[in-house]
Amino acid sequence: MRAKWISGVFLFVFVLVQPVWGKALELEPEPGITERENGQPTSLYGYGEMHFNSPKGGTNQMDFHRLVIGISHQFNSWISFHSEVDLEHGFAEPYVEYAHLDLELNSAFNVRAGSVLVPMGFTNEYHEPPVFFSVERPLVENRIIPTTWPEGGAGLFGSLLPGLRYRVYLVSGLDALGDEDRAEQFCKDGFTAGSGLRGGRCKAAESSSEDFAVVGRIEYTSFPGLQLGISGYRGGADQGKIPGADVTVTMWDVDAQLRYAGFDLQGLYVRATIDDVAALNAAKGFTGSQSVGEQLFGWYVTLGYHLGGLMASGQDLVPFVRYEQLDTQDKVPAGFSRDLANDQKVITTGIAYYPHERVALKGDHQIFDREDGTTLRQFNLGVGWMF
Repeated sequence: MRAKWISGVFLFVFVLVQPVWGKALELEPEPGITERENGQPTSLYGYGEMHFNSPKGGTNQMDFHRLVIGISHQFNSWISFHSEVDLEHGFAEPYVEYAHLDLELNSAFNVRAGSVLVPMGFTNEYHEPPVFFSVERPLVENRIIPTTWPEGGAGLFGSLLPGLRYRVYLVSGLDALGDEDRAEQFCKDGFTAGSGLRGGRCKAAESSSEDFAVVGRIEYTSFPGLQLGISGYRGGADQGKIPGADVTVTMWDVDAQLRYAGFDLQGLYVRATIDDVAALNAAKGFTGSQSVGEQLFGWYVTLGYHLGGLMASGQDLVPFVRYEQLDTQDKVPAGFSRDLANDQKVITTGIAYYPHERVALKGDHQIFDREDGTTLRQFNLGVGWMF
């Protein structure tokens, strides 16, 4: 078994100030650090969302996208268990979103083991529907950071200083080649030109573990309302299936949020590189513009404004706009060509109504402007909740 260690890429950028109620919600405390609100050792929680998607010139679709039920249990003052089971697409795709034991030793160093959420970007760890304004998650955090992304592993978490918290895990690596014979939907396709890294997630479901990865994240929250983050990931992804190959994924992101005087600004930049893509393409039989990207990048900025002051007490209305750019084939090996449809800009404009801080009714319109000259448009409606 080969463990691939993370290279030292820890940078810092961005800002976020002064919370206001009319939200995306504040990030939850690190699970296991806080005591249960009801004082009981076992807690039940969850979230769900249903979407209506109407692509221009395409077929309308209604999808009960997610119903998630979570259970936590506090065994004693320092040992706890946390889990969520995700029933996706009307129960067509059930899986364990995460399930791990936490051993809370002190504020700085604690141990976590089990199926963990990979700490990359905003959305993978904090993706409850009321937390973001749009119906669908950002495309950047779908193709490049492949949310929702759990892996089996273990590591440390805690707060080194007030307002400075971290997670660092050793986890199973991605599966770049994939396995079409798998009964589960996960990691059947492996890496592809269009979906980037998404098809390489095995979600700790009988995952090949010939290759491992190291992933870490640091967040700075010392100022009121300030959320700054940086994440890094490095690990093998061929899983010993491609003789002589050394397919390795290196990825990093910087992200931040700014809330001030009703404004809510969020930004993220991510870049990934994949080594030995020519060998991976040969193993998958890819030719021409089918190549997996050697380099992938994406970024987005979301701006919303809270009109809660115009609403009844406890309610909020948030018009927003998000601009994102991504390319899952920013660079390909010699002898292959880029598919310009994978180089795209996405503009999402919409509104989110919060009759309660944990319930969201959403509507938005998306424009996908691709470098091959095509433009796609889609209208979305959604309802989401968390408890």
